Amino acid sequence: MSKATVAGILIWIVAGVIYVFKLISNIMGRKFHYSTLEQIFGIKWIEEVPFEVLQNALTVVATSRLTLVLLITGLLFIIIGMFKKI
Repeated sequence: MSKATVAGILIWIVAGVIYVFKLISNIMGRKFHYSTLEQIFGIKWIEEVPFEVLQNALTVVATSRLTLVLLITGLLFIIIGMFKKI
């Protein structure tokens, strides 16, 4: 198993842990406040990126659900690991 595959699996585990925290907080009647990258880091950092196309893509990623972003990122790492030689 390559390092990229292991990283992808770890990212999937983190996404699962965040999802479980959201479920537990809903059961307890509390709101889980960190569900997007925008809520964690803000959105000002995107303005420093020099290319407008990349800014638009990063805005979409920053406003998407954190678990979805982590699942897709983990999948990309796993796919990269599949094509990498041992």
